[in-house]
Amino acid sequence: MAVGFSEYNLCFLGIKNIWAGSILRERATHSIHVAFVNSRIIDATQQFQRAWMYFSIAARPSGKLLFHMLAYQIFQTIPADLAETIFTYFRKEDRDTYKGAIERLAEQQKMRAVFITKQSPEKQVKLLTSACGRKQAESIAMHLLEQWLMGDRKAILIDFMDRMKIAHDGAGMAEKLPDTMDQAMVRSAVEEMLKTHPSREVALYLNVFQEQKEGGWPELSALLDADPWLTA
Repeated sequence: MAVGFSEYNLCFLGIKNIWAGSILRERATHSIHVAFVNSRIIDATQQFQRAWMYFSIAARPSGKLLFHMLAYQIFQTIPADLAETIFTYFRKEDRDTYKGAIERLAEQQKMRAVFITKQSPEKQVKLLTSACGRKQAESIAMHLLEQWLMGDRKAILIDFMDRMKIAHDGAGMAEKLPDTMDQAMVRSAVEEMLKTHPSREVALYLNVFQEQKEGGWPELSALLDADPWLTA
């Protein structure tokens, strides 16, 4: 998709005027700038998706700004190698979930599931990542992320629950979620988790965890606002 100067200017001015001064506005406009520069040599779609993600989160109608990515937004910006890890797990270890996701995503886009299944594993990852990045695929995307975390990354769930002193069933399923969290404890827990688990997987889990409470927890939002993928 070629992006012309007029489109770039329009997006830049629109976001600047609507959300002037915010960190999210700066991220959005930076992403659009990157899209404009990259448009000369590559497809800029992902950069515009990233920009719109920041803008749409910033514009959510809530009493205060609580940052976290919804499931479909995670797939819009997910690192390619992490997407490959997730879908490879389903293709090899949980075929029923994989098949069901393909069928539902294909139906949403009015295509036959066989179009996806006939592709190479690498191409399947790209197609499914793109499909899960559509807003209407939110429930499918969330189901896949939750199933992957509970099935293949249970250690991350358990580690967070233990460090936050949240009672769970031994498999990372909380008995009761807290109404509030201690900011210092959250920061310490995440810092320690990053020493043991890949930062992007920790970030993915925290974004998914935020969806377990309406509006999320502001203590987690503070960390995710600083870096949605908790990368250096």
